[in-house]
Amino acid sequence: MGPEFVYEAVRGSTEGRNSSQGIKLRFLANVDPIDFERAVDGLDVETTLFIIVSKTFTTAETMMNARLARQFIIQSYEALGVKEEVVASHLCAVSTNLAATKSFGIKDDFVFGFWDWVGGRFSVSSAVGVLPLSI
Repeated sequence: MGPEFVYEAVRGSTEGRNSSQGIKLRFLANVDPIDFERAVDGLDVETTLFIIVSKTFTTAETMMNARLARQFIIQSYEALGVKEEVVASHLCAVSTNLAATKSFGIKDDFVFGFWDWVGGRFSVSSAVGVLPLSI
């Protein structure tokens, strides 16, 4: 939520528009399936990276959306005749729980960690906010 706040605050500025030309950030923070459909509407799976931000990688809402994102990638590539192995290249995580991210299918090299004392949901100056905002 913190990164989305910063994104919304700067995206209307001339500098923000110019520096992010061609890149679209979309945020998803609830379990409404319609909201997920809106978030992925018009996405080209081949140029999309899903960043799953969850300190414990167990938060119900986040994990439901993460599973929907993984399924979106699988279905998109199945339609293109590509095998499921490419899924991992479209997922990364910001988490303190490497065991859970690995179990989900995210390679350790695609996980951005942070200290467990950092508040996850609202953090802007840790990997939680810095990763999506740097993109």
